[in-house]
Amino acid sequence: MPNIILVDDEKMLLDSLSRYIQKELPDFNLCGCFYDGQEALDFLLQNTPHGIDVVLTDICMSPMDGLELAREICNRMPHCVVIILSGFSEFEYAQKAISYNVFHYMLKPIDYRELKKVLTEAAATAASRRQPPRFDLTEEAAEVFFVDLFFGSIFSLKDLRERFAALHFPFELDESEGCLVKLSLDEHSLDISLHYEIDRLVVSLKNALNFSIPDTCFYFMRKAAFDYYYVAVGSRLPDSRDIARLRNNIREFLSLECSVDLYHHFQSLKDLIQKKKPVPVPGAENSATNDNDALIQKAISYIEENYSQDLSRETVADAVYLSPSHFSFLFKQKTGLGFMDYLTNVRMQKAIELLKTHMRINDIAEKVGYQNRNRFTINFRQYTSYTPTEYRRHILSMEDTPDER
Repeated sequence: MPNIILVDDEKMLLDSLSRYIQKELPDFNLCGCFYDGQEALDFLLQNTPHGIDVVLTDICMSPMDGLELAREICNRMPHCVVIILSGFSEFEYAQKAISYNVFHYMLKPIDYRELKKVLTEAAATAASRRQPPRFDLTEEAAEVFFVDLFFGSIFSLKDLRERFAALHFPFELDESEGCLVKLSLDEHSLDISLHYEIDRLVVSLKNALNFSIPDTCFYFMRKAAFDYYYVAVGSRLPDSRDIARLRNNIREFLSLECSVDLYHHFQSLKDLIQKKKPVPVPGAENSATNDNDALIQKAISYIEENYSQDLSRETVADAVYLSPSHFSFLFKQKTGLGFMDYLTNVRMQKAIELLKTHMRINDIAEKVGYQNRNRFTINFRQYTSYTPTEYRRHILSMEDTPDER
């Protein structure tokens, strides 16, 4: 029996919902009614942190609103299904709801027939979330698998079966019909939504795909400029109505305009290894090369040329047209180091060369990408076992420059 709580600051609506659930949904166990998100969260955390399956909550409440509650549930109780109620017909808050993995977004006044259907589906989803995971499929591993498959790095059916089995996809290889979906974001709409980090945008677009086109599995594969590619696998391919709904949801939920294109329909993933050359993914010409080694070499060159700047994993990944997570996976696989460790090593090597000159240590720190001398000194000591000043004195046998004394 699924456990449910209701959260709304309108007493009449709360009473109405409570009566409806108790009368029309006897299979649900109504565990509590709350007038704001903080009361509900306290109940969830202090009493039954693992016992509630479904939370039906309004958005506009004080001191904690429904979106804040959804965020806390998403972070602390991922098994719990959240349904949002709102009187805002413009869906002003839906983009955040998608980011917080909200199951459904309903408008007031409530259509109780729709509510019954949504709650039944939510209970089934909650039950599936409570099941022990059948597989351990990371986003990074899926990205690498599909990049290798589409770009010709899996050469035989035997290789494909081994790679496929190791990842434990929630579908069978012989029943893996699908296609490639390209979401092309409008540059101008994206420009006004720069609060999106690349990783978050990748996840938000995937959530929009899942929300708009149910019964289909979507896996992010690659990014090229403003184009985002996802592999779709499911019992049916997206049709024109799905695409229209997806574009509308991305516009409403994420405040972004985009076009949607479908490429390379395949009856099975096995079709992709029967080609003598890589699948020609549109937009691939925007990348320096499809070869992973060359991509990482390009990233290394970019780091060498820009180590003095405020570099981030996202900046370098974007420069080689990879998602940050895929870039991190490949970079460590090829170099044996994480991105930050590699960048620090490059900066320290450059700093050692500059310490042989009479440049001030403050200037050296800035020259190799540090605005904070203390951070530079800490990293240098970890790298050499000396402070920069000690290194000059004991290793290089140099006197301090006058303005460093």
